[in-house]
Amino acid sequence: MLTLWCKPHGVLALEDEYWKGALQQFQEAFQSARLEVKDYNVKLHSQIREFKKGLASLEKKKNQMMLWFGASYDPEDLNHLLKGIQRLRRSAEDLYRPFAELQKNLENSGTKLDEIEAEIRRQLVETPTPAYTESLTSNLNDLSTLKADLGKVVTQIGKIRDLHDSFTARLNESEQSTRDKLSSYSRAFYLQPLPSVFFQ
Repeated sequence: MLTLWCKPHGVLALEDEYWKGALQQFQEAFQSARLEVKDYNVKLHSQIREFKKGLASLEKKKNQMMLWFGASYDPEDLNHLLKGIQRLRRSAEDLYRPFAELQKNLENSGTKLDEIEAEIRRQLVETPTPAYTESLTSNLNDLSTLKADLGKVVTQIGKIRDLHDSFTARLNESEQSTRDKLSSYSRAFYLQPLPSVFFQ
């Protein structure tokens, strides 16, 4: 949270010190935010590669499980398949967890940038000297660029979330069809009497 300044009254030297302090704090806050966004970008590229690799592996396992057990009529096989689907779902959640945490950090960074921008605009209303007005306006332009960079990171995370959600949706479909099949086959497997050799 940025500190709000109360503009001092008095000589020009104090006036100049006030605007120097304001400008320095904005620049420090901006540099901190810029380093955060840069760090997000560095981490995100490697994390995306690992996520896609991991998700492709889970997709392969899912297809193998459906091939091996999906066509079975044995309730034991179908129950084994359901447990496998649950494991895949947990694994997908583990893969996505770093991105969910990063999403929260991005929201905090976005809030921080909004606060910096709002404070700069408030300070501009205080009618600083032309030199400081130019510097503050330049800071606003830099903030606009930084917010655009942050938006690109948010967009990339959104695409990862879509991949995760799409895989989870396919798991849900496979799980539902397996449960339906299990319910039908269990009745046939356990409830229908076996033919007796005494009544042919």
